Amino acid sequence: MTEFAILASSKELYLSPILDGFNSEIIAYNLSMSPNLAQVKMMLEQAFREEHYENTILHSDQGISTSVLSSFFRE
Repeated sequence: MTEFAILASSKELYLSPILDGFNSEIIAYNLSMSPNLAQVKMMLEQAFREEHYENTILHSDQGISTSVLSSFFRE
């Protein structure tokens, strides 16, 4: 997740993208006014809704909480 400051405002935007490690293509993203679990779950659902992603490896150099993963795979 990346935080962006909005110029002339005290607000921030949060970008949560998934980048394909093979060709650097952004395959999913979500933009939000606050970093939260719902944003990450929506981004994961957008990226991994197709069957051919069944054996995909999700890697994060920023870390990912086990609560995010467990709540995503429980549904």
